[in-house]
Amino acid sequence: MSGILRLVDDWDFFLEPLVDRNIDVFFNKKYFELYQQANQSIECIVFEEAEQYLILPYLKTKILSLNEIYFDIETPHGYGGPISSSKDPLFLQNASNAILQYFKQNRYIAAFLRFNPLLQNFDLLKWQPPAIINNQIVYVDLTETEEQIWTSQIHSKHRNSIKKATSANLSFEVDYEFNSLESFVDMYIATMDKLDADPSYYYDDIYFMKLKNNFSNSSFIANVKSGDTIISSAIVLIQGLSASYHLAGSNSGYLSLSPNNFLIYQIILYLKNKNITILNLGGGGAKKSLFDFKKRFSRNYADYYIGKFIFDNKIYSQLCSDWDSKNLVSKSHYKNFFYKYRL
Repeated sequence: MSGILRLVDDWDFFLEPLVDRNIDVFFNKKYFELYQQANQSIECIVFEEAEQYLILPYLKTKILSLNEIYFDIETPHGYGGPISSSKDPLFLQNASNAILQYFKQNRYIAAFLRFNPLLQNFDLLKWQPPAIINNQIVYVDLTETEEQIWTSQIHSKHRNSIKKATSANLSFEVDYEFNSLESFVDMYIATMDKLDADPSYYYDDIYFMKLKNNFSNSSFIANVKSGDTIISSAIVLIQGLSASYHLAGSNSGYLSLSPNNFLIYQIILYLKNKNITILNLGGGGAKKSLFDFKKRFSRNYADYYIGKFIFDNKIYSQLCSDWDSKNLVSKSHYKNFFYKYRL
């Protein structure tokens, strides 16, 4: 193996030649900053060999155990993982071996990777055990005509709801300056409360300020209004020719007007007119009803894979065992939580 392995702070250089692959916002360092905690650093490992390269950006967490420092890594909430300029099997095996060896030699104990459904990059790293399907996401192919999207992709129930919203004189606007962020946050929190969402879907003020600072002007808040009142909103993150439906919320008092259906349809039309080629609507998490709602906008689905990899089984097992012994009441609830020792 004659390749070169190195760590880089900025990996845009490696993404630029791959612009035709629809590399989305989940590989933007500014996106990583949204999820970076005080005990975490942003790192990207690169393997290069014969003008081929593979990169893996991730969040690196410092773990202190018995006065020893270890690390684990993860990709942020969303859809990340490795990107490779080559699909050559020998190169991918060499890259996988080199990165794995580096992690084992430098006190990295584990990795939790969320792979990108649109890139289907779950099998680039030849590690064991293989990545597994977690669920699916829905995406809209914006290269289709408006007529094709309306008649062939959007379900008749959604079409009726959109017509209803149009008849109610709802209006649509985009806010690149994030001036409506406060309104959005209020509706988002209320929506999460209504859905009894997992705590991981709640974000603090710092997170939302990072969103504004990192993505205003390049991305936007999409708003639906009834008169002068914002009744439904979504944050749409754009990278190149790809868009991602990131977070959304609505005013429950106006749901009879179908503002959420109207919102997504107007986002589709707006992005299409901006020559964006694909919109990732995401999945539904544990909420089947949310996934069912999204899939009525498109017949295009992609499998979402996750990977749980352990580099140092002894230390990983010790950390989990120590946590279990200190959390007897809750250990059964978190028995399948990969990084429970962080809790």
